Amino acid sequence: MNEEGGYLGAMTYQCLYSGILDKLRSSRKDDDRALAAIHRLRSAMRASDSASPSFLFDFTKILLGESELNINLQVSPSEWLFCP
Repeated sequence: MNEEGGYLGAMTYQCLYSGILDKLRSSRKDDDRALAAIHRLRSAMRASDSASPSFLFDFTKILLGESELNINLQVSPSEWLFCP
């Protein structure tokens, strides 16, 4: 899916990655190196999301395909139970 292909790309960071990174940050709050790494990852993901709204969606599709998880990201946002 690309920028012209639909609504999912622009919502990928907020729905898929933001909550995960928040949980990681909470679980590693006593590890300064981990917090710095999480901050750098969050910044890089936000920058890539701004530069190309579909990048994280496409990246996520590749990761899911390689992991052989049977998850369909192409559902309506109302079906995303994990989206804050």
